[in-house]
Amino acid sequence: MSLYLDYNASAPILPEVLDTMIEAYKNTPGNADSRTHIYGTNAQKLVNESRASIASVLGVDPSEILFTSGSCEGNNTVVLGILDYLLNPTHPVVFQQKISLEKYQIKHVWFQSCSSIVRQALYSR
Repeated sequence: MSLYLDYNASAPILPEVLDTMIEAYKNTPGNADSRTHIYGTNAQKLVNESRASIASVLGVDPSEILFTSGSCEGNNTVVLGILDYLLNPTHPVVFQQKISLEKYQIKHVWFQSCSSIVRQALYSR
């Protein structure tokens, strides 16, 4: 038995997911953010339907489902979202302690930029 562990490169995909993706690629060309033509409008509709479907499965509002272009943008969105949550005085969680980020080895340039924003926000309090 073999075990695939290099999920940074790609990940195994369920056949039904692949079938759905192929169908979308074949039948819905267009940029969902370009709605000056029918192709973009149709792509936007498919994205919104997908967002609503995912939200329904997770039991959340569709506005809470975010699609990012990749892992860096996704990770930064999560980290900056947590930071905003912790620093927002209207939230019930009050952030009392500064965190030392220097002990972590940050290797990716995009995440390094994000960590600079976090560091600056935490140490300026």
